Amino acid sequence: SKINGGGANETKEVSSADSRLKYAVLYPPFSVPGLTTADNIEDDFNLYTPTTAITDNDQLITRKQYTFTGALTYDIIDDLKFRSDIGYEVGNNTNDRFYGLTTYYIRNIPIGPNQGKPALTIANSNRVSLRSTNTLSYNFKKILPSNHNLTGLLGQEYLKVENSVLTNVIHGYPSNFSFSDTRLFSTQGDPFSVDNAFAQDDKLLSFFGRANYDYKGKYLLSVAFRADGSSKFGVGNQWGYFPSISGAWRIIQEDFMAGTKSWLSDLKLRASYGASGNNNIPTGQILQAYTNSTTGWINGANSFWSTGKIMYNPDLKWETTVSRNIGLDFSFLNSKISATADVYLNNTKDLLILYPITGAGYENQYRNIGETQNKGLEFGVNYRALQKKNFDLSFNANISFNRNKVVSLGAIENINGTSGWASTAIG
Repeated sequence: SKINGGGANETKEVSSADSRLKYAVLYPPFSVPGLTTADNIEDDFNLYTPTTAITDNDQLITRKQYTFTGALTYDIIDDLKFRSDIGYEVGNNTNDRFYGLTTYYIRNIPIGPNQGKPALTIANSNRVSLRSTNTLSYNFKKILPSNHNLTGLLGQEYLKVENSVLTNVIHGYPSNFSFSDTRLFSTQGDPFSVDNAFAQDDKLLSFFGRANYDYKGKYLLSVAFRADGSSKFGVGNQWGYFPSISGAWRIIQEDFMAGTKSWLSDLKLRASYGASGNNNIPTGQILQAYTNSTTGWINGANSFWSTGKIMYNPDLKWETTVSRNIGLDFSFLNSKISATADVYLNNTKDLLILYPITGAGYENQYRNIGETQNKGLEFGVNYRALQKKNFDLSFNANISFNRNKVVSLGAIENINGTSGWASTAIG
């Protein structure tokens, strides 16, 4: 896919939309050879026409993605089944970003004779991911007595993601070059930097198991357990263990509910308890990272390497959320009206937070700190007004009450927030 323009914008530009409209009579919307000069393109207050602002902040994004999937199922013996799934994805994104004469970038970033001249940034990013899942499932129906149903599953999953970005920055194009000119004649500019960045591989190895049991479809129980190992964490903290259990009771099938079946179609009580993990942080946070730079200076000398802004932390571990839920499902009048009600309580601890630090030469560090709580009530109802062979009509309504609470921030005294205000005068 291609995105032409791509919403290019510069947050530090000072020419507002209303200013461009007010000064439209003073500044020509298009550059006319022989008539338009630098004096009537730009003034002391950086007021530009809308067309200039658009053409000088331009980009072209090209995205290509190839996905390959496959699956194999094999019945080893009766009721014992093996399944293997594999997925392979290759993605390539190219982002060509143009900075024209009126941009903040051109006036402040290039140095020497290249300042004030058009520039082009070419970023080529590649992503390759591999996912492999293997499961072994068994149905115990031939072993257990009638009315008892039990299925079991054991599985293993492997996920690997590789990312790289090649960035070329070119300054000093001729002043009359447009976006298309810089892309067609890239050698007419002065190469400023070439950065080839490789992210540490993101690897995840998982083992899991699940058992589902029910008796006459009336009493249901499910137990699961998974162990996840992530390359984002160091030795001793790579593995997280997450159990879960859930159960349900179809009350409508009990003998003492026989007198209600004329108007009550279904009534089921359910509950669940489980833990899940989160490792959603950038790779490489447990090791010291260096950034290659053309503007780094050490003892007055230009250095190609400098430490990153984020300090490493070898003690990082999984963020864990424990979820609890109790729900009730019921329906009336041959399921013409159905409803659900849920009450839940979730606690998350060891939050993976980008923590601000000072005095160490770094700006931030990822840490496991704090705890949050999320609880609430949800209620939904569905009314099936009409059901025909080729036509259905139903109405849905829901309401929820939710409360989030920061139980602990660890060493952080407060959560910083930002606010802003902007307006455009009309008339």
